[in-house]
Amino acid sequence: MNESSDNITTVNEIKDEILIKHYYKLIEKGEIEFLKEMDSFNINDEELDDESKYKDINDKKLVQILKDLIIDVKKDEDQEKLRILKLKKKVFQKLWPNFVRSAIKYLRIKDTRDKCEFKFDFGVKNLTKYFEEFSKFEEILYGVDEYYRDHSLHVFRVYLLGEYLGRKLLKGFDQLKITTKSLGINDNIIYDEKEAIWCVIALCHDLGYPLQKLDQLNKKLVKILEFFGTSNFNPLRYSLPLEGTILDKFILKLISSRINEKLKIQHQPKFYAKYSKAYEKLSHGIMSCILLMKNLVYFKETDYEPEFEKGYHYEEKSKNNSAEKGGKEFSDETLEDARQYVIRREILRSIASHDNEDIYHIEMNNFPFLLIMCDEIQEWSRPASKIRFSYLSDPKNIENIQIKAFNENNIDISIGLNFPDKDLLDYAANKYMRFIRLLRSAVHSDRRLFNFKMSIENNKGTKYQFIYDSPVEFYSDEKKNKKEDSYKSPKCIEFKNGYEDPDFLRNIIEMINKK
Repeated sequence: MNESSDNITTVNEIKDEILIKHYYKLIEKGEIEFLKEMDSFNINDEELDDESKYKDINDKKLVQILKDLIIDVKKDEDQEKLRILKLKKKVFQKLWPNFVRSAIKYLRIKDTRDKCEFKFDFGVKNLTKYFEEFSKFEEILYGVDEYYRDHSLHVFRVYLLGEYLGRKLLKGFDQLKITTKSLGINDNIIYDEKEAIWCVIALCHDLGYPLQKLDQLNKKLVKILEFFGTSNFNPLRYSLPLEGTILDKFILKLISSRINEKLKIQHQPKFYAKYSKAYEKLSHGIMSCILLMKNLVYFKETDYEPEFEKGYHYEEKSKNNSAEKGGKEFSDETLEDARQYVIRREILRSIASHDNEDIYHIEMNNFPFLLIMCDEIQEWSRPASKIRFSYLSDPKNIENIQIKAFNENNIDISIGLNFPDKDLLDYAANKYMRFIRLLRSAVHSDRRLFNFKMSIENNKGTKYQFIYDSPVEFYSDEKKNKKEDSYKSPKCIEFKNGYEDPDFLRNIIEMINKK
């Protein structure tokens, strides 16, 4: 099941062809367990009109469909690249609901409380309609924001990248922790469940994006209407009546909670404050969670006690030897209640956290951080709207994404882009500032075990590096004796015109503050 990684420092080039090939080989070997729950399905329409290929799709047909999405290097002309790109987008948009449906169905099958053989995916149909409308709405977003980039194809690339990183470099999804080891719940969530969890997280993490762009859409409309004279234009807004916010508050409380050793659900006030702020800003992560909760019955069935001060007191049963040890153990049903709560909360919390820079991260081997990394790395074949029409015709536009290390102790990413120096500077500054916030000094940040390095460069010789060294080395036994009370800051370095600026961090902070 797990792929070996004999040399995790080997450079791994990342592009569609590599990820798709890696994935369809897993299907051929029967290693994606939740896909076995996928009934035969159709994706044929007026654009995918080959019925023999796109109708009654099973594992073998799915593999062939994926193989056809790989560009033939012998036909590497602009027209061929454009044809394959359009085909990818159409096929993955059509595959999207079937993958989400199969992942949720598999998670339900593993729920021992849900005993009926027939597992209907209540709500996926509604979510599919939304995804279809979202895909159409993207054309408007390209006009609203000159830096807007594709999201409907992006989510599948994020999913495939996570599969690649999880299996090839992390040595399997069982290395991803869902909750603290002391509870034992993480050990009871099996490898294949975690793979299904990742599918839902990756494919649904950007569903709330349109709402986040309402403000920009309003500004564009106002500029147009100014030419018609004074108008009584009412801006587009998203708001709910009081009764409509009840479920939203429930979601905020759910993702701001955790479960302790006594299987009590506890409120985490600082997370509640951070997610509430994101909700007020219509951040697409939290809005995606709300969309999932309101449309999928699977999430509505999350067991959760909102009375935080009381906790969630699960049923307990006495041990046979309790007289000797004076202890109690939880019933199987109680443990399953807790397990299912953790799975659902993990999916929603990962999605809500991926665009929330108020939340910092201590460990890398978990779903929230995996989503962030895949989201940030997925830069290939994703041009901003202002250059998307010229993107394919210029061979220099090929991005070079390399993963030199990705494990519990070391992350080393290299991103090569065909950007002018000014655009590269803006890109690097924004990217690095994001990771400065995510890996900032905070409570327990001295427990970070991993080093982090991200290099960004263009083909003109300009290069930037962000380097974060784990505080663990600082707190080694030798240095502890010196009683130092702080560890080093991350470093940002600029390499340009043969000159190295090791104190580039200050320039980045000044740039961000001016904005």
